[in-house]
Amino acid sequence: GVRCEVAWVLGELGDPRTVEPLIGALRDKDRGMRRAAAEALKKCGEPVVEPLIAALRDENRDMRRAAARALGKIGDPSAVEPLIAALQDEDMFVRQPAARALGEIGDPRAIEPLIAILRDEDSLVCWEAAKALRKISTPEALAAVREYEDEAQRKR
Repeated sequence: GVRCEVAWVLGELGDPRTVEPLIGALRDKDRGMRRAAAEALKKCGEPVVEPLIAALRDENRDMRRAAARALGKIGDPSAVEPLIAALQDEDMFVRQPAARALGEIGDPRAIEPLIAILRDEDSLVCWEAAKALRKISTPEALAAVREYEDEAQRKR
């Protein structure tokens, strides 16, 4: 709890010197600490976008997952292409927050890749992609979601 509070305070400071330690905390064993670091990074804004984009390629899946979450919360459009690439991650626990982040950013460049992962092997990834497409809310995105939901209904 104390470490999470420290992360929160570092985020509130918004000092660029806090970025590196907070990025490092995305590797922490404790899930709560990773979430606290991601929330704190969100408050730091633009200076953290490039390090978080780099973290999407880290060997540690928890780091990749936390980076995707943080990028979605920050909402910087420069993260769209790297997040689209993260939709192809081998780990569903990275694909899922990458889809959510793309929905939070709301950039139309994500529509086709999100439509493609509506057929992902993991149903939670598909569900996040559908939610993201609803947020983007273009006719093309909404038509794909309706088709996905109709197909899911037929399978049930």
